[in-house]
Amino acid sequence: EHLKDPDRAIWEVWRVLKPGGCVGLRDAEWDGWVWSHEDVQDAHAHAIRPFNFTRGSNFHLGKQLGGFLSRAGFGDVGMTASYEMYNTALGRAQILRLWEGWIADPEFAVFHQARGQDVGVLKDQVLAAARPWAEDPLAFLAQSWFAAWGWKA
Repeated sequence: EHLKDPDRAIWEVWRVLKPGGCVGLRDAEWDGWVWSHEDVQDAHAHAIRPFNFTRGSNFHLGKQLGGFLSRAGFGDVGMTASYEMYNTALGRAQILRLWEGWIADPEFAVFHQARGQDVGVLKDQVLAAARPWAEDPLAFLAQSWFAAWGWKA
């Protein structure tokens, strides 16, 4: 999701892989995230997600992995999907630290100011949702992932 030219990367895998070799890829799909708390989901949708989409990553790449493999010439391409759960104190703390880092990034302020938003208020709203979520023992994030594989003839 963070490569500027995923097709080129997959072509390189094709080039160096021996005939009969297999490649497996796995990446997230941001459209499939499920949050236990609606206010955290809203904060993610309105503050975190738009900011991250401007940073050059393809957060919809997971569901496209099979197409990348097919275009590169891999055969017998298959795909599957799964969820990774952030439903422990440690997992929720990791997500909270990630969000705290993003909202502290000066680019976050520039991005949201350009959208006419009061960045101080926005940061407070994000943290007001995220911190109680991280402390709730029943809270979770279910993050969707896709995997694809293919063989080189």
